[in-house]
Formats: sequence, C-alpha cells, structure tokens
Amino acid sequence: MLPVWVRHAPLLLLHPSKRIRLLAVALPAITLPLLAEEALYILGAWLTIAHDPDKHVASVASTSSVRVLKQARGTCFGFYVVHFLTQRDYGLQY
Repeated sequence: MLPVWVRHAPLLLLHPSKRIRLLAVALPAITLPLLAEEALYILGAWLTIAHDPDKHVASVASTSSVRVLKQARGTCFGFYVVHFLTQRDYGLQY
C-alpha cells in the first residue's frame, strides 16, 4: 500500500523551488526499496530530476537513484527499473 504523500511525488520532484525538489529527492531514495510494486508510479519523475538544471539537486538525485539501483539487483524493483529504462531507450547498460 502506498503512503499518501507518494501521489504528490511527481509534483514535488518537478517543483520550481530548489529546496522542495532537494527534499523530495531524498524521499524516493528511502522509500522506493520498500515499495517495489508501486515504484513505477514515481520512477519517471525521480529519474527526470537527475537532469535538473540545478547541479546540486541533479547530483543528489542521480547519486540516490544509482545507489537504489545497485541495491535493487535481484529484486522486483530492479526488474521494473531495468525494464522501464531499456524500453524507453535511456541507454542503461545493466
């Protein structure tokens, strides 16, 4: 079951305020491994924020996404991420 705040994650990750985006980046890094079945609902916005115009936000987002991807090998979440990225031709070599 998804926490209530997860439905707001795409809006938070794409918010114009750097402070809100930076705080929102930390949430998926903590909770996505716990929510493997529902990861696809916020995965796109979370990976999009890794290309944020602000270098600090982009750095935190890409670091946390890479860390979660490495931890997720062999799990349902890892399968979803790899499938999602390879189907959309993001160039992920896994």
